[in-house]
Amino acid sequence: MRSRISIMTLLIILVDLWGLANAGGIAGIEAGAGPNFGYLAYDDPLEIWDAGWALGFTGEIGLEIPISDRFAVVPTARFVSMSNKVEMDDPDINGEYDVNHRMISLPVLFRYDLKKNMLFVEAGPEFSFFMSSELNADYEELGIPRKETDDISDRVKSYNVGGCVRIGFKASGWNIPIAVMAAYHHGITGVAEEEKWLSDWKTREITLSVAYLFN
Repeated sequence: MRSRISIMTLLIILVDLWGLANAGGIAGIEAGAGPNFGYLAYDDPLEIWDAGWALGFTGEIGLEIPISDRFAVVPTARFVSMSNKVEMDDPDINGEYDVNHRMISLPVLFRYDLKKNMLFVEAGPEFSFFMSSELNADYEELGIPRKETDDISDRVKSYNVGGCVRIGFKASGWNIPIAVMAAYHHGITGVAEEEKWLSDWKTREITLSVAYLFN
């Protein structure tokens, strides 16, 4: 059910973005994709946990709506598949596990052109809706190997609130409709449902993407 609602939400957003573009007042449409690096910041990690980053994927489409000569608003819709990695080291249990979150993320970024049509920075709030969440574990407990996959969608919240900071470079000055961007996404609200986990966690994500610019 949650996945269907998230897909419907994304479709509605894309239709709205297309309508805005046709209505005018849009400087351009950006469609991009690239890898991300995910991390979960645990509030109360166990001593045997060694939390780290893991590779994932993100794809996005956004609009550039000018406010002035150098300022613009960039509402964006992102599909995010992000994971973390936690290694466990204990005499009784050792191995690793990861949590994978798939979500629709909606950052509303305010852009400032450091150099017009070339270098820019952005920042703003970000609202995310989880499509699914999964825990994968590969470990040994008391010498017995175990490999488990668990759907944990009903044990995490359906939304996340955070912020995003991004820097980008446009090659449009050379008549190449491409932008290269790097961003940091910082989750503010806890993701875990209370009393269902040993520790709550917050999302951290670094994205690298290449976007095609439609003018």
